[in-house]
Amino acid sequence: MIEFILIDHPVQFPQACIGCMSQKGPMIDTHRQLRSYGQIYICHVCAKTTARLLGFAPGERLDVLSQASERLVELDREIASLTEQLSDTTTAFEAERVQTRVLRDKMKDLNGHIARLETEIRSAAEHTLAAVSS
Repeated sequence: MIEFILIDHPVQFPQACIGCMSQKGPMIDTHRQLRSYGQIYICHVCAKTTARLLGFAPGERLDVLSQASERLVELDREIASLTEQLSDTTTAFEAERVQTRVLRDKMKDLNGHIARLETEIRSAAEHTLAAVSS
């Protein structure tokens, strides 16, 4: 038997919960199909009702667990979004770091070039003054 999985939204026909026909995710994908119906999905509301009817948790406790589960899904989505933002920021930061190194090297080369030009100008000026003084 293939384990049921939790999905964000149904992807195969009829793309709805078998119990209430809701199309709002998340849903359980049972990996089963009915010939005249299609893929069997179970929405979170029907799953909660089923769990309560089967006695897995009393009504009030089931509400707390359901809210905690919904919050966990929200937090997982937020973590995924923040992880993606961190990755993008890290990539941008690394690109800026490389660009800073390139500019620093270029500045070092230009400072060396300026020093050489100053030396040449100074030498030419001294040579010119020596020629004028004699």
